[in-house]
Amino acid sequence: TAIGEVSVILVTFMVAEN
Repeated sequence: TAIGEVSVILVTFMVAEN
């Protein structure tokens, strides 16, 4: 789902930021 994709992107972005 779109929400699932956004969640994965957000988590990846957060991990990359850290």
